[in-house]
Amino acid sequence: MTKLSDGNPSHDLETYLENMECLQQAIQFFESHPNYQNQTENMKLTLETGFSVLETEYRSVVQKNTIQADPMVLIESLDEQYELMGSRAKEIKTVRDFTALIRLGVWLLERERTRF
Repeated sequence: MTKLSDGNPSHDLETYLENMECLQQAIQFFESHPNYQNQTENMKLTLETGFSVLETEYRSVVQKNTIQADPMVLIESLDEQYELMGSRAKEIKTVRDFTALIRLGVWLLERERTRF
């Protein structure tokens, strides 16, 4: 397992997430063994840093993949009351690629990380 501090989630998101999961499991194991209190605290700090890095990465992925909606498509998707017609909403593109956005967002939410 490579160190989280050496990893970069933008280069290899899956490996980074796997390392985070391994670290969480290690913390759970060592918390049940009081003799390892110092190591557990260090691992918790590393885990918290990893979460912060992932939250920053999520914001970066959102920023990188957000695109400005085509104004003409947007205008054509409004009804007489200037409300968005549901049938036309799918034609309005605002994100280039949902893959990393969904993967990282779901992973963070499953771990109750919501500061992104």
